[in-house]
Amino acid sequence: MCSYFDRLSLLGTPISERMAVSVLLNSLHSGFGRFKQQYLSEPREETVAEFIHLVRKAEIVLDCEAKDLLKARKRPFKKGGKSKGNAKSKQDKSTSSCLYCDGIGHYKRECPKLKEDQKNGTVVPSSGTKKK
Repeated sequence: MCSYFDRLSLLGTPISERMAVSVLLNSLHSGFGRFKQQYLSEPREETVAEFIHLVRKAEIVLDCEAKDLLKARKRPFKKGGKSKGNAKSKQDKSTSSCLYCDGIGHYKRECPKLKEDQKNGTVVPSSGTKKK
């Protein structure tokens, strides 16, 4: 893009450093969202070269974060096929409430009233939504 800015300057329509930085900032992909937010929160006057240097530093950080995310996804499973942080681990049902009958001590998938209503055909099975 810098070559386009130089070409515009040669054609007699120079772009200010501030405008060029703004154009470059807006051309960054959504992965730079945090960088954009931080950059705009601190008022600065930088040249295009300084801005490009900051973007390259941010790109290195993004690459490291992406690699860490991939490593986290490739964690080995414990014996038995469950990982350490399994969200479906056994929980205390004594305080849980049913989304179907508002009863306490069971989940909707285990609700005896729901099962009875499904047998009688008075309710259509749904995916996790509360009955109306």
